[in-house]
Amino acid sequence: MAQAEGKPRRHDTSCAPFFFRRISDLLQWDDQTPTIPRERISQVPYRNRGERSRGRLLLCHDCAHNYSAADCHGVHGADGGDTAYRFREWSFVDDFVYFSHHRVSLPPTGWIEAAHRHGSRCLGTVLFEHEAGEKDLAVVLNLRVLFYVVFKLARLAQLYGFDGWLLNVEAPLPPDAPASPANHARSPRNGVRDRPPITTLTSAHLLSVFIAALREQLHRCVGRHAAVIWYDAVTVDGRVMHQSQLNEKNSAFFAVASALYTDYGWSRAVDVEASVQQALALNRLRWEIYLGVDVYGRGRMPGGGRWRTYEAVDMALQYGTSVALFAPAWTTTAVAAAALQLPESVLSAEEAALAFWHYQRVLPQEREPSPSSPLSTQVAAWKRAPRLWPDRVLLTDADLPVDTAFQPGWQSGRYYDMRRCQLQPNYLREWLASVNDAAAAERLEMRWTEPSAQPGYFQVSCPRQLGSRPTDAYAVLRFMRVRLRPPLCLSYTLRIPRQYADRREAMALGLVTNRNRLLVLQLARAEGAGSNRSSPVPLWLGDTCEPLTFCAVEVRPPDEVRCEAAGRDEVLETRVYSVTREERPLVITDFVIIVGDIGMSGSGWAQRRHRLGLSYARADESLKFGLQRLTLCRR
Repeated sequence: MAQAEGKPRRHDTSCAPFFFRRISDLLQWDDQTPTIPRERISQVPYRNRGERSRGRLLLCHDCAHNYSAADCHGVHGADGGDTAYRFREWSFVDDFVYFSHHRVSLPPTGWIEAAHRHGSRCLGTVLFEHEAGEKDLAVVLNLRVLFYVVFKLARLAQLYGFDGWLLNVEAPLPPDAPASPANHARSPRNGVRDRPPITTLTSAHLLSVFIAALREQLHRCVGRHAAVIWYDAVTVDGRVMHQSQLNEKNSAFFAVASALYTDYGWSRAVDVEASVQQALALNRLRWEIYLGVDVYGRGRMPGGGRWRTYEAVDMALQYGTSVALFAPAWTTTAVAAAALQLPESVLSAEEAALAFWHYQRVLPQEREPSPSSPLSTQVAAWKRAPRLWPDRVLLTDADLPVDTAFQPGWQSGRYYDMRRCQLQPNYLREWLASVNDAAAAERLEMRWTEPSAQPGYFQVSCPRQLGSRPTDAYAVLRFMRVRLRPPLCLSYTLRIPRQYADRREAMALGLVTNRNRLLVLQLARAEGAGSNRSSPVPLWLGDTCEPLTFCAVEVRPPDEVRCEAAGRDEVLETRVYSVTREERPLVITDFVIIVGDIGMSGSGWAQRRHRLGLSYARADESLKFGLQRLTLCRR
């Protein structure tokens, strides 16, 4: 694998190692001495929220400043936090790999816990490269050492609480050992007959034994979800030769691993199809092949990476394979701003990440490229992403209770600590319903706002009127995929500017159920107003090919409303609701944001589906408000 620019910073590993530079260091490590500090052990276990029905996404971060003080311990103030990798799009990611160029790299605790909160696996890296890696590999591929290394690696994953290893061998295998003496002479005393020749295992066989033993030991120590992902570099004949596909030169290693991560040299659909057919012939699932996609554009992938990464992703997922994104921290570099033909000072790292992940025009209007810019075509293509990566379930009954203010793990200029990362939603995803014109709705915005002296929140803004009348416009937008059963006690907090306080009933959270019902959790209406909409609301709840689902609207008034001042110009309003158990089983499948008074609106609705990304706005006039907190528990 290529290396990102920059060098990792040094840190103190006297209490417990974050990485091992050599195999000898790993062999000398003892999990009892010294005592491992509690803060180094993940306190958030992995919970499987259900397998995807199609390809997975692996994120291999390869950040230039890995193992910085910010990554390992967290920092306060601006020192070190501004250069650390920032990532909040957990709803996309099934597997997160903490990558560095040390021999054995453990994920820092903050990244393990952040991944587990969102149902993602977190893996470390075992890497053999260059001359030193070749020597260490020869040490490992010795039966006297091999199983001891396996035990150490599995014990590290069990102790620190992560979920397996990316195994990257980019060094030639050691020469095969000579065969043992061919025959033993017959002993006249015991009459033992001549024995057949004793042949030693080849280096390729020993490597297969190492992979299989590590996978089995991880399953025993960590759980059946633990994985050994094999990177496509060395072949069965012992040479470093990236295949960029599954074939007879690397299938022996794939057969004993959990999955294959290919190199970035693939370019044709026929290569992808050949890999899929080879996997099926081995009785393996096609999504167990992760096609490597280098965001920097190194390799021969379709599109060349960078802002055109979507072309390689599109081809890979069309065949049902998984995708391994390498070095997505590219968006934080000056290269990303230059690719948009914008000054580096104009495009912040946060904006670049949004532009890359959320496939929409997230830049302010004055910073958008012209219609003739290549970026416009790319943005339009990225909007196909909901078809490629369906939303993952982020919250189940096993996760309750939950109290999240959506803090991503940092606040600019104040702190960076991924251990403080809270549950992030499937935000900026898709419209479920709207009666607004698509061109007008595209100007809706939602941004993470970080006031200098206050916690951050999602700020929602609509710069213009979207409907000709208040009852002509509303929007239902997916916020979070869940799988929850009542009874539930739910509360959410809105940050409302005082000038919009008189229209608070047009801002609401909604619950979509498996019985085609939309429960609108909004403020009570004026006396005499109806509680339910006369005609059902059409929602697209499945994939792009799924038909419309018509949901009956039921408005639920809050059990309690609490208000407090947030400075002179804003009010924090917390709404508390109870969702009771019913006679028929009821499962909540989606949390949605409802903008506009959907219970009172007319029956008009958009004739085509709009997938623009999750933004909130008042549907009938300009507005700004914020979603600051969500709490869920059993009654």
